[in-house]
Amino acid sequence: MVRSVAAVTVSVLAAALVSSVGATAIAPASGTGAAVAGAFTEVRVASFGVEPSIITGPDGSLYMSVPGLDGPDFYRSIDRGTNWTQGATADAASGAGGDDGLATDTSGAIFEVNMTTNTRRREIYAADVYRSSDDGGSWGQRGRAAQGDGSSTLPEDRPWIGAWLKPGDPPNKTRVYLVYRDLVSSGIWVAISSDAGAHFGPPIPIVTSPLAVQATACIGLPGGVQVVSTGRHAGRVYVAWTGGDAATDAATGCYFTMLNAAHTVWVAWSDDGGLTWSNHLVYDAGVGHDTSGVFARLALDDQGNPYVAFAANLAGEYDVYVEASFDGGRRWNGGRLGLAAPIKASVGKGTHLFPAIAAGDPGKVDVAYIATPTVVPLLPNGKPAPGAGNGASWSVFVAQTLDLRSHPTWQTFAVTPEPIHMGDVCIEGGFCGTDMNRGDRSLGDFIDMTVDHFGFAHVAYADTRRRGLYEANQLAGPAIL
Repeated sequence: MVRSVAAVTVSVLAAALVSSVGATAIAPASGTGAAVAGAFTEVRVASFGVEPSIITGPDGSLYMSVPGLDGPDFYRSIDRGTNWTQGATADAASGAGGDDGLATDTSGAIFEVNMTTNTRRREIYAADVYRSSDDGGSWGQRGRAAQGDGSSTLPEDRPWIGAWLKPGDPPNKTRVYLVYRDLVSSGIWVAISSDAGAHFGPPIPIVTSPLAVQATACIGLPGGVQVVSTGRHAGRVYVAWTGGDAATDAATGCYFTMLNAAHTVWVAWSDDGGLTWSNHLVYDAGVGHDTSGVFARLALDDQGNPYVAFAANLAGEYDVYVEASFDGGRRWNGGRLGLAAPIKASVGKGTHLFPAIAAGDPGKVDVAYIATPTVVPLLPNGKPAPGAGNGASWSVFVAQTLDLRSHPTWQTFAVTPEPIHMGDVCIEGGFCGTDMNRGDRSLGDFIDMTVDHFGFAHVAYADTRRRGLYEANQLAGPAIL
C-alpha cells in the first residue's frame, strides 16, 4: 500500500492534526523557515516489524532489517524504496531473534548484527554478526569471537555495527566494529574484526576517561557507531552514547529500572582501529533533565564530520536537538566540555522522541522523529511518567536544515498521512510493560533513516494502528547532498 503526503509548513500541519485526531495543534515556531515544496511517499513493507534499521548501499540500493521471530528479517529495494523484496533470514534455524542492525562497505558486502538468546549454542544475550555478498539473498558467514561461538558472548544489550574497507584493500579485509552495552556493568565495549566479520577479537572498553566512566557506570546507552570513509580522518571510528551521574543513577535503579535521567551525551573516537579511545562530553543537560528519549543517534557527513541527535526535556517537554562538530569531535556547536547549547530541530508544543539523523554535505542535515501535540507529564527526576501518554496521537516528521554551520533554520516535513500510534510511548526500556501503569513499548525504542545518492531521505518506522512495518521516501524538494 502506497500513500503520498506533501511536505507542509508547521501551521498547515497543525490544522491537519486538529481535524484528524482532535488534538491540540502544534503551534508554528519562529525561525522555522519558508515552506518546502516536496513530498514523501509511504510504503507498507511488511505486516510485522519494530525498531527497523535502514542503510544505503554503494550502488544506491536500500537495505532494511527488523528483529524477527527466527532471526532478523531483511528487505531490499533497488528502486529507491518504491518496492521492497524480502531476503534471507540470517541463521533462521536457530530461532533466536533480537536487537539488530546493518552496515555495508564499498565492496557491496552487507553486515547484519543480531542479539541472540540461543540456548542451544549457549549464547544468552550475545551478538552475532553475519555477512552477505549477494544483497541479502544468503548469509554465508557468521562471525566467531575469541571467547566463544558468537561474535560477542558477553551478556550484552543493543548492539550496533559499522564497517570500513580501506581503499585498495581486498573485500576480505573490511574492518567491522561491533559496539554494545555490557548488560552487567553497563560499560560500552567494541569487538573488532579485521577479516570482514569472520573473526572478532576480545572486547575493548570505549568508555575510558574518569568523568565518562562515572557518568556511564550503570546507565550507558550506545546510540550508534560510524566510520569515516574519506578525508583526513579516514578510518576514524566514532561512537555516541548517553550517560547520567553516579548519585542519581544509583538512587533510581540504574539501567534495571531505566527511571533515572541520563542527562549527558558523549562521543568517543579512535584513530588506531578501535584499540584506544578518546572520550568527549558533547552536552550536559544537568540533573533533573534527560537526554535518553531513547538513543543519542550518530551520523557523519560526506567529509566525515560527526553529528549527534537526541531527544531531551530541557524546557519541560521532550524536544529533538542536534550537536555538530567540524573539527573532528573536539568542539561541539562551537563550545567545549559539553557546555555548548544544542540546536533545537523539532518545532511546536508537544512531545518529540525517537530521533534519527542523516547528514549529507557539511552542515546539511535531516532529522526524523515521532511527535505528539500532547505534553507528556514528567516525573520529579525528569523522566516521562510511564503510562501518562494515554490518549496521545503520534506521527512521523522530518526536520531539515541546509545551513547548520552558520544560522540554522529548519523546515518540517509531515512524513505520515495519519497517526502511526495512539496512546503512550514508553522510553524506560525493559521497565515498560503492557499495562498502563508500566507504559506502552509497542513502537519499540527507535525509528531509523538514511539518505540515498541523490540526497533524499528515507525513513523506516513501525505503525501500531495499521499493524505493519512502513518506510517513507522523499521524492522531491531540497536534498542534503
